[in-house]
Amino acid sequence: MKNKMAFFFTLLILGYFANFSLAQGISSKGVKAGVNFASVHAEDTVGEIRTIAGLAISGFLTYSVNNIFALQPEVMYTKKGYSEVIEGTTTSKITESLNYLEIPLLCIFSLSDKVNLFVGPSISFFTSGQTELELSRLKGMTYLGSDTEDIKSSDIISPDYSAILGGSFSSGKLVIDIRYSMGLKSIYPKIDMSDLSYDLNTNVDVDFDYKNRVIQLMLGYCF
Repeated sequence: MKNKMAFFFTLLILGYFANFSLAQGISSKGVKAGVNFASVHAEDTVGEIRTIAGLAISGFLTYSVNNIFALQPEVMYTKKGYSEVIEGTTTSKITESLNYLEIPLLCIFSLSDKVNLFVGPSISFFTSGQTELELSRLKGMTYLGSDTEDIKSSDIISPDYSAILGGSFSSGKLVIDIRYSMGLKSIYPKIDMSDLSYDLNTNVDVDFDYKNRVIQLMLGYCF
């Protein structure tokens, strides 16, 4: 219920900006597609965190307040996540692929007719995901196999909130966009060890404080 309320509230805000832009005049609109280089930030990890690649697709509207400042709401499908490699007698690689519906609201500052800088908040709603576990011996020399499992919505905290910083270069109707997205909260809920099926003689909550981090490179087309 909490996730649904946040989602519908976000849609209302987007609807307001869309109606406001239509009333005042949209300076540009279009679509973007590109690649994510996703990872996580964590204070304590079991293994080595590595980056994974994913797809990003979005639509956007731009409303120019004046010659220097503009607002740009977006609706985006984006794949985030990470890999974690744990080495021992058996080396394991865990890859978490997380799909989100993301809604950024960017404040754009024009440096010239072609170059812009932007910053803004973003809210992301988890839609689906998959965990893949790969096992090998002797640091990858002997491959033992892999297994995949769908991630339940209860395993991920949603919505997620991010801060975005980036820049863009435009030429005609084409635009190149590069941005950095920094998650502001953990993607995992705390685990109550007393709820596990085996007895660890502890009631301590385990907090996997992993926050999304994404570098995104996109190519856009303005209508």
